[in-house]
Amino acid sequence: MLDVDAAVEALKPAASSRLHIFLATSDLHLQAKLKMTREQALEAIGATIRYGRQSVAEVEFSAEDAGRTDLEYLCQCAGWRWMPEPRF
Repeated sequence: MLDVDAAVEALKPAASSRLHIFLATSDLHLQAKLKMTREQALEAIGATIRYGRQSVAEVEFSAEDAGRTDLEYLCQCAGWRWMPEPRF
């Protein structure tokens, strides 16, 4: 988690801090770029968020290549439950 440690260190002088993490979530990026399964990516997202919250009050997540990510899986990555009929 060296990247997270570096970001946390850089945020220390800030009056308020928010850590922004991201991970590729499309099947293309998971397979070709990261060599990860969807399950491994979900665990990595959760582990990184938990790790970041040990040092920073706010941690946000963005999905890299979200446009090519299956919508139901993208919602899992974001910690949401997929609703067959979303309410907007």
